[in-house]
Amino acid sequence: MTKLKDIAQAAEVSISTVSRCLNDDPTLCLSEETSNRIKNIAKQLGYQKKKRHKKITSHPIVGILHWYNIEEELHDPYYLTICINAERCLEKNGFMFKRIHHNDPNFQEKLNEVNALIAIGKFTNEEIIRFRKITDNIVFVEQELDRIIASNIIADIANGMLDVINYLLRLQHTYIGYLGATEYTSDHKIVEDINLQYFKKYARSFPFKSLDLTLKEAQGIDAGYKMAKQIMNDHDIPTALICANNLIATGAMNAFYEIGWHVPKDISILTLKDNKENDYTIPPLTSLSIPISHMGEIASKQIIRNIMTKKVYPYKITLPCRLIIRGSTKENKKALM
Repeated sequence: MTKLKDIAQAAEVSISTVSRCLNDDPTLCLSEETSNRIKNIAKQLGYQKKKRHKKITSHPIVGILHWYNIEEELHDPYYLTICINAERCLEKNGFMFKRIHHNDPNFQEKLNEVNALIAIGKFTNEEIIRFRKITDNIVFVEQELDRIIASNIIADIANGMLDVINYLLRLQHTYIGYLGATEYTSDHKIVEDINLQYFKKYARSFPFKSLDLTLKEAQGIDAGYKMAKQIMNDHDIPTALICANNLIATGAMNAFYEIGWHVPKDISILTLKDNKENDYTIPPLTSLSIPISHMGEIASKQIIRNIMTKKVYPYKITLPCRLIIRGSTKENKKALM
């Protein structure tokens, strides 16, 4: 006799999703492709529904709150990747979700419709208080909380930056620069750059000369280009640059190409945000890989666990980063002369 478990394994979804799909649960959020796949597999395996009346219970709606707006996500898909993996996990387990952007005109109205919340990005203390009044089943992703008043998931930037510094020191770089990115909360306050915080900490502890720049009036590629030009005009040029993200790294490389410099022959450049495209830049970018796909999945699993157990236990989880060495960094041979 075919069981729900057999169908779930063949369709690569959870048993609860199969059950709700075959019972035409109106609260189930599934793509048409997934729904048809489940029903076709059930038919092929000869599954027979038990003739009993079962009350369908409505599942809560999980809100996925984006800090970035749609335009910002197109330029930098970092937070969008977290969101997509959170949604995939919720869909696989048969839970409804609602995507909410921070600048939506009916933002508060949408928030009031959800029963649980995954908040991705940086939010003010006032917003955190407001979210917690809506639901206590909330997980913050990439948000450092002063106290564990809600679950939060972050990357281990402290050890990630340490790995980057140690790697550059092994390559004999004794003058290292940092090009930062400026981010703002909804009330237009600058978000503290935790990357810069750890860069300055290690600059005080390790034997290398340091330089850091961050522009408030420019973003992305434009910011990287302008900061590199500012270094050329006003400072000695470091032998290695750590860039807050890929766009800043791209802008900086373009600025150095303009004066005839080549990466990594004349200067080493790496980024603290990795993605698949970094394999195909010229040269491929050495990067610090943050496990953003796991962040979204873990956030959704915690939300689901809280819903199923009807209990909320706030926790903090810190995920490790990994340095991926590619072609944009090399040994500083000048230091060996």
